[in-house]
Amino acid sequence: MDFEKIGFIGLGKLGLPCAAAMSHLSKKMVYGFDINEEVARYVKECAVPYQEEFADEYLEKSEIKICNSIAAVVKSSDIVFVAVQTPHEPEYEGVTPVPTTTKDFNYSYLESVFDEIADFLRGDHNKAVHLVVISTVLPGTMRARILPKIAEFRGRVKFSYNPYFIAMGQTISDFMNPEFILIGTDSVQDGTDLAKFYSNFLNAPSRIMQIESAELTKVAYNTFIGFKIVFANTIAEIVDSRGGNSDEVTDALSVATSRLMSPKYLRAGMADGGGCHPRDQIAMSHLAKTANLSVNPFDWLAKARDSQTLKQAELIKSYFDLNNLPVTILGSAYKKNVNLTIGSPAKLLSVFLTRLGINHKVFDPWVNSSQQLDFNAGIYFIATNHDSFKNLRFAPGSICIDPWGDMLDDQPEITIVRPGREVKTQ
Repeated sequence: MDFEKIGFIGLGKLGLPCAAAMSHLSKKMVYGFDINEEVARYVKECAVPYQEEFADEYLEKSEIKICNSIAAVVKSSDIVFVAVQTPHEPEYEGVTPVPTTTKDFNYSYLESVFDEIADFLRGDHNKAVHLVVISTVLPGTMRARILPKIAEFRGRVKFSYNPYFIAMGQTISDFMNPEFILIGTDSVQDGTDLAKFYSNFLNAPSRIMQIESAELTKVAYNTFIGFKIVFANTIAEIVDSRGGNSDEVTDALSVATSRLMSPKYLRAGMADGGGCHPRDQIAMSHLAKTANLSVNPFDWLAKARDSQTLKQAELIKSYFDLNNLPVTILGSAYKKNVNLTIGSPAKLLSVFLTRLGINHKVFDPWVNSSQQLDFNAGIYFIATNHDSFKNLRFAPGSICIDPWGDMLDDQPEITIVRPGREVKTQ
């Protein structure tokens, strides 16, 4: 689908620079609306009252027509980007200490926009449009708050969730040079149409996924940056206590582009393992205490490993309580295709299962080649993702819990459970 006419609802510090850049790059008119009536003057004078690199320049290069209503934007456009704010109260913006209670973003502005869009569409029975939300939200928001408002127009109204990764002050540069374009949608075709639109003027790969996955990717991306900053600042505090130079440490870590600065280890499965990682986390937790650091992220990390493994044991117990089938842990090695068990999260899982009162067997042909697997119906948990486990055949009625998401869907007589992904009952 070609989008010849572009709409923007919300022309604030995010929307206006992006609209200007999109208009210039695509060579298309943008129809825009904002509740701030001063925006029309910014566009006319090609000048914004806030510090935003290249904004004035791109306003001069763009064609933006300010409309007097949301309905007018939708009426004039083939695709409409919704860039309204989803704010927090000032005490949640990070300029004061974190409150004792937390809360979700305020979605009232976003919901109000879609109420007005729905009102217009009820009066125009022929209008077809692709609606695209770029505001930041928590996962589940579109499904719970926005999609129901446009459900009655299914067929002629397309929808995508497409947040941008930008930093205020360099919005245009970030918009024009994205690492990837994030698109959440219920329709692969709708996502493909939006990706194709961007491909006309942006050189970046598109990641098309479920709406909830896209919502989570956006906030996870931002939060991951926070993790990195806390880690770097913790290194600096250790240096102040024990000597060294934090820049030397972080500069060295930054060139580790195989394991650290890469996709490696960034996939859900079992906890960290091996002869170094778990014990290093505990030792670093001790260092944080003795060095009197302001925060101890290593203690949290070590305990998180326990907590996440305990939750996996509780998942196994829940299936055991419902089905009363024997439990087998597949794997005791600390990682796939080796016979080493030191620091193994699979063995930690076995400890928690025992504490929960679940009798179970452990099978790992890499560790004990003489073992034989009992293929009666049971609950099987793949704790070590040995390559050979992907092709195991289970008795009818079995339940296979695969935290790695590797099991093939070729055994219709069993239930495969993929935590954090999807549950498929065959």
